[in-house]
This record gives sequence, C-alpha cells and structure tokens, in this order.
Amino acid sequence: MIVYPDFKVRRFTEIDQTFLQTHDLQGLLVDLDNTLVAWHAMDIPDDIARHVAALRRDGIQLCITSNTYNFNRLRTLADTLGVHFYDGNAGKPGTRGLLAGLSQMGVPPQRAAMVGDQLFTDIKAGSRAGVKTILVNPLTSRDFIGTKLVSRTLENLVLRGAHSRP
Repeated sequence: MIVYPDFKVRRFTEIDQTFLQTHDLQGLLVDLDNTLVAWHAMDIPDDIARHVAALRRDGIQLCITSNTYNFNRLRTLADTLGVHFYDGNAGKPGTRGLLAGLSQMGVPPQRAAMVGDQLFTDIKAGSRAGVKTILVNPLTSRDFIGTKLVSRTLENLVLRGAHSRP
C-alpha cells in the first residue's frame, strides 16, 4: 500500500497555530532525526526550539516518537524541548509508539497529526494510527545508510509530479 501524506511542508516550523486551528489539531506526534534535529545530532536548531516553545505556549501538545535506539539522546532532547516522548523505539511504521504518545498527550487521534520526514515509517505509521500526517523535508542529506539508499529512492519515485515534496 502506498501512503501519501495529508499535508506537506518544507520544515517543521511551517506548522503554525493558524494551520493547527484550521485543521482542528491540538497534538503533534513528531519524529526526531531529520525532522526536529539533524540525523544523530544533539543540537536543536534555534528556530525549531523557539517554534516548539511557541506551540507549547499556545497549548499544543507534542510528543517525540522516534525509531532511535539512543534513548539517552532521546530523553535529553525531549527534556530540553520540554515535550513528551515515547521512551523507547517507537517501532514505526507500527503504531505502538504513536498510540502511547497520544495517551501521554491526552489527545484523541482525530485531533492529532504525525510529523516526519519519511514516507514509509512516519507517514505510514500516522495513517495506520488514524491521525493526520504531515511530511516535512529532511533537515539534512545525512541519513542512516538504509534510509539514504533505499527509502529516499523509493520516496522520490512515489512523491514525483503533483505529489513531490515542496
């Protein structure tokens, strides 16, 4: 099954309060690598940190749902941003981490969206969990080798023409 995102934006920071209100969203499940930070990075870009803080001030719930195995890094970044996180590998495209994230945030699926840079993990998991999906462009071209060689190539085939990334 080929999955298309409900929405596409260039960068996480384009998901603003107006967008969220328009689509009746009060919670965001957010991928970590190449969505909030560069792949394997510990530095949160300033504009993303400011944006997360603004969303939180506006009452938007956020939960990081990542397929990482570096749980200390995950906890540190989530704590720095002051957001919920699924404490473990989210298992995307499975829904375990997303459903737990929804529970942590206290947000029903119809009022939430999954935000991520990968079609076959983030977007597919969001679709399977019954939340809206938002595809962002990866922050960097640096990726896990399997993602770079296989997933990105297949994504480019699926997301061509009218469905291409912004």
